[in-house]
Amino acid sequence: MEDDDLRLSDSTLLALQQFLAEQQEQQDKFEKLKQLSEKRFDDIQNENEEEAEDIKISMEDFKEDWQLSQFWYDDDTQLKLIQEAIDASPENGWIACLCSPSVFVKYKSLRPVPKRNVVVFEFDERFNVYGPEFVFYDYKSPLKFTYLPEKESEDKDKRTLKNKFDVVVMDPPFLSEECLVKASMTTRWILKENGKIIACTGRVQTELIKRILNCKTTTFEPLHRGGLSNEFCCFSNYESNFLKWKDEKDI
Repeated sequence: MEDDDLRLSDSTLLALQQFLAEQQEQQDKFEKLKQLSEKRFDDIQNENEEEAEDIKISMEDFKEDWQLSQFWYDDDTQLKLIQEAIDASPENGWIACLCSPSVFVKYKSLRPVPKRNVVVFEFDERFNVYGPEFVFYDYKSPLKFTYLPEKESEDKDKRTLKNKFDVVVMDPPFLSEECLVKASMTTRWILKENGKIIACTGRVQTELIKRILNCKTTTFEPLHRGGLSNEFCCFSNYESNFLKWKDEKDI
């Protein structure tokens, strides 16, 4: 075989160059965001919108990994879920996005940024670009994680997230009893007394989530970008103007 036979066509070479350039651009963007996160990214966004716009991150930058059972919500669902969590929490209150990173990223895109402390609990370490707002989380070890915000890291009393959150938005990654039970353990541990739960998962989990988290099926139907073969529902342990419980006979 001649060497010429191994050469890529001009069109294939161009496509490869474009792909590599896009990959490098994304890597550079994430690296810059990591650097800014160390200097309190929110402060920089509020004070220097032009600089923040240069590194604007969206869920388009996080490709779904099906092996991790990643299926991102569509834009409308992301917005409705984070808006409900904001409405359900006080100013400067705490919101946990447990295995629901697209809801967290949507919060980061809001302008002006609502005054909430929002933390994403996630196994996918790509989201560590958000610095102290990211907590590495593996549902198989539901109580094994540490939160170390830079200004509180020396204060051992503030290292725990136990009973810290006003609202937890949870979406267990797998439709298994083990996954839901362990994610629920985390939710109950980090939630304040009388805290609010917004849980999105498959309809097949209805009876289990009702039993272990006292959540009921709401009329809101979360949608995903690519659609899902499993029927998906939103559950909550409270009602609001947006989240209304379904009548039992309609479930």
